[in-house]
Amino acid sequence: MLNHGGYAVIAIPNKWFIFETHSLQIGRQIVYRIPFISWLPQFLHSRIATARIYKKKRVVSLLTSVGFKDIQVAYIYPPVDNLPVSERLRYIFRKLGEIIEETPFKVFGVSLVVVGKK
Repeated sequence: MLNHGGYAVIAIPNKWFIFETHSLQIGRQIVYRIPFISWLPQFLHSRIATARIYKKKRVVSLLTSVGFKDIQVAYIYPPVDNLPVSERLRYIFRKLGEIIEETPFKVFGVSLVVVGKK
């Protein structure tokens, strides 16, 4: 239980990330990392996805409805540590992610990081 005045910090999958990073079940097949599946309407995505994903507006609405205030949301890009490329290329991708996090394209980050005060 969070005390009054306490802060919650939550990392949540972002609906606008290009790849669904959790498994999907399509028929009997379990598949991973299919582009744009996360962009499907909620009622379709929830039928095949094994995890929930969120838009900023929905997260803020849910937290506000249970008494959180001063809600801040940021987007983060993946660290690309497991990318099967050279270390130099990983470094370039990390730096590119850091740059994008400061632009309007940040909304395509892998996760939302949310801080709210109870």
